[in-house]
Amino acid sequence: MHFHTCFLLLFTLFACSIASAQSAISELSAFHRSGQTFITWNESEGDAGYHVYRHSVPITSANLDAATRLTKKWGPLGADTSVNTHARSPVPATYVINDLGNPLSQSNGLFVHTAVETGKAFYAVTTVTGGAELRDIVPGVNSLINGVSESVSAPAPVLTASLNSGSGLVYTQYMDYANWNPTLNGYAYNYSLALPAGYNKSRSYPLSVSLHAYGEDY
Repeated sequence: MHFHTCFLLLFTLFACSIASAQSAISELSAFHRSGQTFITWNESEGDAGYHVYRHSVPITSANLDAATRLTKKWGPLGADTSVNTHARSPVPATYVINDLGNPLSQSNGLFVHTAVETGKAFYAVTTVTGGAELRDIVPGVNSLINGVSESVSAPAPVLTASLNSGSGLVYTQYMDYANWNPTLNGYAYNYSLALPAGYNKSRSYPLSVSLHAYGEDY
């Protein structure tokens, strides 16, 4: 094999292995709805944790320190970020992030950021293994190349399930991670709205409210 061709092949293999080692995650994506940005990615294998960063420009290894680490207050995310800790039938075991959409896979990572300013935002996710953060950034792999347009508004819940021809609805409300202790009981909560049996829209019914208590599913 020609020396030049061999060198290019080795360089390509080396670059691919470096990119894989640097990222350890893949398919980072984000979308914005009702004042919140939903960031998802394919998690790395094992029990790695994750830090999520936000910036007004594309995030690179060179400007990572200038980005805001959204997970700084409570520490890195665990390896089960897509698992719905309050799931109970008919709620799926993993989170739903679009109205009546498919639940995430257990191999998906999830972070929900509640916007505090209007404008375009870029996100990056790093892995944390054995307490050490892998801070290398690979654009298009663990860092968004295209930004997300964000706006401040009251977060709307996600419609997770519909029962009995719409007479029973289950929603998931994602709280503001920055101001809600996710280490206590998570930061996403399910609640249900239901019409009484034999509901007749021509008459009035009392409103029954069952409040959430610590350790309960809804």
